[in-house]
Amino acid sequence: MREAIFLLFLLPTCVCVSSPFSKGPLHLKPLRGGSVGSGGQEIKAWYQVNDPHWAERDGSSSSRHDAYLEGYKPALQHRYARYKDLKRRIIEVEGSLEKFAMGYQTFGVHTSTDPAKPGIVAREWAPHAQALSLIGDFNGWDRDKHPYAKDEYGVWSLFIKGSGVVIPHGSRVMLAITTNTGEVTTRISPYITRAVQPSVDSPTYPAFEGVFWDPA
Repeated sequence: MREAIFLLFLLPTCVCVSSPFSKGPLHLKPLRGGSVGSGGQEIKAWYQVNDPHWAERDGSSSSRHDAYLEGYKPALQHRYARYKDLKRRIIEVEGSLEKFAMGYQTFGVHTSTDPAKPGIVAREWAPHAQALSLIGDFNGWDRDKHPYAKDEYGVWSLFIKGSGVVIPHGSRVMLAITTNTGEVTTRISPYITRAVQPSVDSPTYPAFEGVFWDPA
């Protein structure tokens, strides 16, 4: 489901508002969140407002306010149909767009917040990978020690049990990946909270390295 982040490129970039200086037709004008209207009400940007009728729309309403877009209605409708399909899939799997957007809290490598299950919780989205494991200073960079398990949605999960310090704060961590072509490679987690470039005399220079950051 993580490919749905590209929906950002499918959404409209402006909203329709009336000009307070003109009695003419509605025109398109971008809004900034946090603005206050003449009545004292807060004016929110389009991306901050929930649209309860999104599933009923076809994505071509902007052509009513700009005749130039009339010839592009089929393209607008096609793009919006793709948006609706992906949004439905996100809601079905994640529960809501808000929960999807908060994925950084559960994806990546984190210390467990469940007192009953102390240790490290790690999740990644790699639907086409054949294998995935967590490597780093904490396990001697052994690709076989901490493998992830994959679910039907391409999400890989790993739990490393431990009541003490399982992965020291500030130590290096990386993902060992076997791609769909069988290539064995190493990557930084896209959800890593800190990455550093090693010194010039390091064998991995100039590539960056992931760092487990948990100062608490």
